[in-house]
Amino acid sequence: MATLKWTLFLCLLICFFTNGLTEEIQAKSGDDVILNCRDPSNGNILVLRWIRPDLKAKGYVYFFRESRSYEQYQYPSFHGRVKLRDPQMKDGDFSVILNHFSINDTGTYECYVGRNNTGSDPEIINIIHLKVKADQENITAKSGDHVTLPCHVPQNTQILVVEWIRPDLEPEYVFLYKNGQSHPDHQHPSFKTRAELKDGGMKDGNLSVILKNVTITDTGTYECHIYQSQRNHTMSIINLDVHQSGHDEHGGDKDGDVGLTVTVMVGVIVVMFAAGFGFVKYRKWKKTQNAQL
Repeated sequence: MATLKWTLFLCLLICFFTNGLTEEIQAKSGDDVILNCRDPSNGNILVLRWIRPDLKAKGYVYFFRESRSYEQYQYPSFHGRVKLRDPQMKDGDFSVILNHFSINDTGTYECYVGRNNTGSDPEIINIIHLKVKADQENITAKSGDHVTLPCHVPQNTQILVVEWIRPDLEPEYVFLYKNGQSHPDHQHPSFKTRAELKDGGMKDGNLSVILKNVTITDTGTYECHIYQSQRNHTMSIINLDVHQSGHDEHGGDKDGDVGLTVTVMVGVIVVMFAAGFGFVKYRKWKKTQNAQL
């Protein structure tokens, strides 16, 4: 029983400290992002390392040692893009600014600090999960319209898979691109032959799809996901609201139908009026004939 209590205590302790270290940040392409790291402990800093464990090549996001930074030790994609928020690192502020965020910067960042009064290896201070902030847009359309669902990524982004989905459907695929081609067999039946890439070559990172001849049943939320080196990014969330157009569900023109109905009703009224007028005239003529007899 005592062992179980200690196990639960250690689990809670680990969860507490892990949650305290972890932070999630969402950013859009082109943003300047602050990766927070703060430790006001005593002692002069000897080394500061910002790393991204998922990068295969050796290198740092940012490396500082003995009062200066070393760009030559950085992973190439971070050259000239990372700097200390406070060059003096006052009050233990070891945060860095990452300029011009792109989808390729998505990942986990870890901040390690070593001090000259400890004599031990640098210890982890903070963990940042940096993600893409999805674009959100509301689109209104009329039945019969061709609608473009927008989704874009930075040019030259490596793309393995593009998924356009509608989570409330089964199967959920509106459009699927994988291994260099589309896969209509995986689409929901209602989207077959109606959903296609706006730019088949996806030049300039254009992953938008065109949805043809929309109907009221196409109303819903659409999500654009891309997979890049097995990592999933949600790039766009589109809320589509389709209204009935001036055509009825059988393709007829409602306004035309109304006009025809009014014309017919007017015709009927005229005929009835003429018939009534003729009947009155007939009654008067009949009375006159009877009086002469």
